[in-house]
Amino acid sequence: MTVCLYYFFVNKMTFTIQCITCNKEFTYTGRLPKCCSTTPYYDYFIPTVSLETIQGEAGAPWVTLGLFKTPTVVLHHVSRLVDIPEVYAKCEHFNPTGSFKDRESEVAINVAKLLGKKEVSVISSGNAALSAAAYALKADIACHCFIPKKTSKEKIRLIKKFNGVIHFIDGFFEDVYRKVVDDQHAPFHVSAGQNPFRELGDESICPEIVHDIGFVDAIVVPMGNGSLLSGIFNGMQKMKESGALKSYPKLIGIQVKNAAPIAMALKNDTDYEILDDIEDSIAEGIVALESYCSPKAINALKKTNGTVIEVTDSEIKTWNAIALKKEALCIEPTAASVFPALEKCRDLNLKKVALIITGTGLKSF
Repeated sequence: MTVCLYYFFVNKMTFTIQCITCNKEFTYTGRLPKCCSTTPYYDYFIPTVSLETIQGEAGAPWVTLGLFKTPTVVLHHVSRLVDIPEVYAKCEHFNPTGSFKDRESEVAINVAKLLGKKEVSVISSGNAALSAAAYALKADIACHCFIPKKTSKEKIRLIKKFNGVIHFIDGFFEDVYRKVVDDQHAPFHVSAGQNPFRELGDESICPEIVHDIGFVDAIVVPMGNGSLLSGIFNGMQKMKESGALKSYPKLIGIQVKNAAPIAMALKNDTDYEILDDIEDSIAEGIVALESYCSPKAINALKKTNGTVIEVTDSEIKTWNAIALKKEALCIEPTAASVFPALEKCRDLNLKKVALIITGTGLKSF
């Protein structure tokens, strides 16, 4: 697998990038360069700069909505139901706009601000557009939100409240993604799959879990593009290098049954797969024909001896109700996908597991 690394330099507000395969240098423009990768859609790039370095070099107020360390809470009822001694929820739905996307948007919007951008593009099934619009509003940057027409009305209403400029496109997320990436006139990308700096925001999730509850056997992560899982792994790597982790927790990625390109890529030992056709799902954040951060997600799954578990809409609905009635977790269907997956993990002999709760259900009311 060809992997390119980003080297970060701030020089008159530019970011210089370099491919370690061919040593060719680029100025980061808000989209992936056509370096040694064969497609403009798939993200093989990893930032080598820390979030702290970007913040230190900013030279201006850092744009934030008050992002804070999200809580990790014990789930006693779920633990008994799945017969795993310790089950915890990492409550990313407590972020400012109600999803983990705020971790990523805070970094991506600040990078755009550093580069002097007045407009940005975000390609999204809902949560990422809402989050990017909110941070862009605070940064006084226009945010163009490219979303499928089938995006929930509740999320559309919230995007508009944060002054997001909505562009509806027919089809699934992938149809939107390819059309916008192909448009060379689209503003600076802050989208997963085109902006690798987003994942710097996800790196602190594992350290926060370990700080709260100690080492876990596994971390269960819903996957659409796969950027969240990849970002968590990058944080794990840094912890291991510093000695804070002796070994990696197993990463368990969740996708929708028969709409799971990362699961197929892992099985086929490829960087990514493109499915022929899929049915829609209530888990709009993870139903996928293709996953654009798949190369990095596959790398993370292999290095942690991880796996991908597929779940159905019926299973998600059942467990979403259980999570609300037994644990008082009001979460969206995408986030609820971790619970039926956990039920299918019994043969892994897990003792202590953290579930990433990606988004709130309050946007559905």
